[in-house]
Amino acid sequence: MRKLIKYFPILIFLLSLASAQFFSPPTEITASMEMAYTYEDILSLELHVSDVSQSPIEYLWDQSTIVRYSESPTRTASYDSINMHTWEKSFDEESSGSIRVGYAVVSRRSSFEGDKEARIEESPSWAKERYLKNESIVDSSNREIKLIEINEGMKSLAENITGDEERIYYASEMLYEWIVDNIRYRIDNDPYPKGAFRTLEERVGDCDDMSALFCSLARSIGIPCYMVDGYVINRAGDLPYAHTWAAAVVPGEERIFDALAVDPAFREFGYKGANKIVVGFDPGSSEYMQKAYRTFKFTYENSDGTNGGAAIVSVAKGYVDDRDPLYDVKKRSMM
Repeated sequence: MRKLIKYFPILIFLLSLASAQFFSPPTEITASMEMAYTYEDILSLELHVSDVSQSPIEYLWDQSTIVRYSESPTRTASYDSINMHTWEKSFDEESSGSIRVGYAVVSRRSSFEGDKEARIEESPSWAKERYLKNESIVDSSNREIKLIEINEGMKSLAENITGDEERIYYASEMLYEWIVDNIRYRIDNDPYPKGAFRTLEERVGDCDDMSALFCSLARSIGIPCYMVDGYVINRAGDLPYAHTWAAAVVPGEERIFDALAVDPAFREFGYKGANKIVVGFDPGSSEYMQKAYRTFKFTYENSDGTNGGAAIVSVAKGYVDDRDPLYDVKKRSMM
């Protein structure tokens, strides 16, 4: 018994070391995902899919991605640093089929390596032009959602939180900590975000809402930042699920800028876990964000053959295996 007590600290150390190895988050993940957009008995189809495989996001986020499609897109719209592919189909009679989008991804943990002393006033001009403005989208009822909103109220709150801090890294950290302490995370089944102001007013939101609020507060004091959308890969083998976080632009010494990852919903600041797979990010365009949230739009027929209206499904509402992402909305209108 005395020998056991003597070696107890060593045993505890070995167990802690083993558990750290076993439970520590992975530094690299290789994953394959497939989105199956299945349609049947519809009149027309419009599908938007982001493609970051050729964008600088690979360099910024330590991720390489190969995207394959079951058929070529109808058209491609090019935004700064990102492409948005669109498929459009029209039908004269009952039709069925699917469009499959496959992702082969190698994702690595990415920690902030930029200049923590960089000041807000030193932000690059291209980032200021792209990421210091309001951005809005409309929901399925064509009501405006002020996604990222810069106004005097946001500015006053941000200044109150950050005080005299003029360094991007530390000011961003203060804003992040305030959101974590004051906004309660709650999953929302609405495919559309509620917008920064409503999130602030209700003091509750999901990952989109908390990220949009961070961007609003940060932009209001001159910090260029943007929203990132993707999926989280569970190491246990569960299906990936949609997630959104934010990133602030910080000028660096060796690189043009470093992306400072900010994720209030996951309580993560300054790094992106390997389990986060990037499939799109805001290039500073309300038009792009609108399409990102209106990912899948289709019209369908009623049982009597008349036009049944239209429905919209976002990527966050879809499945990532061969199940039908339109399961619970196929026969009802969301317009």
